[in-house]
Amino acid sequence: MSVQVYEIADTGGTISSGYWATNTLKIGGALLKHVFVDFQENDVDFEFKLIDNKDRNIIYINSCDTVLNRSYDLPIKGVYTVAISNATVDTAFKIRMAAQDVF
Repeated sequence: MSVQVYEIADTGGTISSGYWATNTLKIGGALLKHVFVDFQENDVDFEFKLIDNKDRNIIYINSCDTVLNRSYDLPIKGVYTVAISNATVDTAFKIRMAAQDVF
């Protein structure tokens, strides 16, 4: 089995107190292994959500400061919404998700 790294976004978004979201490509069946969110600024607080196609929060992190770097072993399939909200600083960010294909 291989591990695929999906880079979801690389944007200079203006996200402070707002809401930014994007959809993943359709995932055929995998285990979500890692989520990494990095901001250009050092002092950023934000909320992170991974939402499934039935509008359920699969991952919800209410308060995170600076880098989000977490490991998971979560089965995923289909299209997901990745959302960042309530960031305290307007700054660019990157989101990466690593998933192990399961067939």
